Amino acid sequence: MAIKTDMSKAYDRVEWGFLEALLRKMGFADRWISWIMFCVSSVEYRVLLNGQPNGLILPERGLRQGDPLSPYLFILCTEVLIAKVRKAEADKRITGIKVVDKDQCRVILDILRQYKAVTGQQINFGKSSIQFGHTVDAVVKTEIQGVLGITNQGGGKEVMIKSVPTAVPTFVMSCYRLPMTITSKLTSAVANFWWSTNGQSGGMHWIAWERLCCLGGLGFKSVHDFNTALLAKQLWRLIDYPDSLFARVFKSRYYRNTDPMDPIRSYSPSYGWRSIVSARSLVTKGLIKRVGSGTSISIWRDPWVPAQFPRPALSNGPFKDPTLRLPHFIDRQMNSWRKDLLTQHFDHVDVALIEAIPLSRCPKDDSLGWHFTKTGKYTVKSG
Repeated sequence: MAIKTDMSKAYDRVEWGFLEALLRKMGFADRWISWIMFCVSSVEYRVLLNGQPNGLILPERGLRQGDPLSPYLFILCTEVLIAKVRKAEADKRITGIKVVDKDQCRVILDILRQYKAVTGQQINFGKSSIQFGHTVDAVVKTEIQGVLGITNQGGGKEVMIKSVPTAVPTFVMSCYRLPMTITSKLTSAVANFWWSTNGQSGGMHWIAWERLCCLGGLGFKSVHDFNTALLAKQLWRLIDYPDSLFARVFKSRYYRNTDPMDPIRSYSPSYGWRSIVSARSLVTKGLIKRVGSGTSISIWRDPWVPAQFPRPALSNGPFKDPTLRLPHFIDRQMNSWRKDLLTQHFDHVDVALIEAIPLSRCPKDDSLGWHFTKTGKYTVKSG
């Protein structure tokens, strides 16, 4: 049996006193703890009314959504629950995944209640689910569900695949390229588990796993492609936040006089850097130069035309004038494109695409964006 718990308002309910006590129990230095608690407790909220911030709300618990620290602090909090479960298993009060009697279910329920009492976390039994093995009798299933108060049964193999083999290596794949041997073995193990009928043999694979990942509905991810999308996020950070410490460290070592998309060779690069730049091919597919003043855009080389995939402009003939600059095609007085010049130099398909590019009334610098999101920011999902 496996239980999937859903925490109601998980980040918002974390008690600050519990978090500070936990950090001390884990042996962190007092000075470091004070820094962390300052970051956590210095939050203020205001309510937007007609676009203007009003009022002041000072919370007394909770972790900020979107704060890079919050996921790691929340993981530390869940270590308490894990430790309680492991202690119960060591004391022989529960027996791992072989929990099939009411007494052991009551032990688990008591652990969850204790966890709620000290952390502030509240289990949402309406959204939690339980998954039983093939050999568990229907009567036993009903009894256990009654004891735990969890009526939802999990989605079986689909839930297990999405919550274990796909989710567990996410943090590693965000920083490093997994070797093909590992991704192949992981994919093979997941595919065998999916097609198995008895949990032992691999079963008949009716369709290739790569095709199954491409089909809509199930939401499975190709490990290799997911790895690339996560690494592309790091590469995008180097592009989008060039003044961050993360970007400045890599720039000083690998691309001092250029940008992270320039395929220059580095002497003895780290595996981390080689992993990040392996995602260049993905970023290139959606990287687009947004037209501001147009002065920094090379018409025939830079990807500034918003086609299905961003690309340079196409000429309406075999000759491409290398002296042409983009501002030459913009009428700043009318704040519009000069259609006569566009038609003269560009393919008719590109003329329509270029005319659809909005122009700012106050010319600003050209910028880089991601073509496949409305915000222009790269996301792992869009990658």
